[in-house]
Amino acid sequence: HLSILSAMAGAFLLEEMICPEEAEALRNFLSDCPLPVAPADALTASYWASPELPGNPVDELIGRLRRAPGLADLLPDSAGAEWWWQDTDNTDPPKVFHTDCHLVLPMGSDVALKSHPEWSSVMYLTDLGGATAIFHQNEVLAVWPRIGRYLLFPGAHLHCVLFPEEPPSGDRMTLLINWWTQKPHGCSPSPRIAEIAEIAGMAGMAGAGMAGMATGARMGARAGLTTAGLIT
Repeated sequence: HLSILSAMAGAFLLEEMICPEEAEALRNFLSDCPLPVAPADALTASYWASPELPGNPVDELIGRLRRAPGLADLLPDSAGAEWWWQDTDNTDPPKVFHTDCHLVLPMGSDVALKSHPEWSSVMYLTDLGGATAIFHQNEVLAVWPRIGRYLLFPGAHLHCVLFPEEPPSGDRMTLLINWWTQKPHGCSPSPRIAEIAEIAGMAGMAGAGMAGMATGARMGARAGLTTAGLIT
């Protein structure tokens, strides 16, 4: 049974969900993975996982998370998960305050329809960069990156990335996984390693990616915050 820390701001934290070798395999896969493409009527782009028939290390990981004792108890109504990633270096500004959502612009309308996932989550693939900060009512929680750390919080909660204390020596890389009770419109099918290798001409990536499968918050202030937490 997993040890799940019930943190502040409605968040949950799990440690050592992946080993360093699997984090490296995920980083390698994502470095070669094409970006998802949004359809014409959608303003956001992401992939929809296929954990039942995993074709890449992310799908395999999402399937394991969904079945994990303890974590599965938090996701009883989940229809599945979308995913994307962020890879930033010390020249990139941190991610500003936002909530995770899908935006769809119906034909003939100038007003976008917004929907939020049931849960947002972050899998840290490096130890570098600033903390993720989550805000809810009068609470704020800051969680620093650590390889294998998995942060889960309600999908409508405001969050951002803080500036690091010192310029990082490498990239801050995170895998973002959002759990939905209904599949949102506009997600691209999760890419398969063989398809990526064929498109990019990188046949050797398939072996490295499948081996990985086998190992199976920015400085900010907000008025009214009275309770804060920090996880390093």
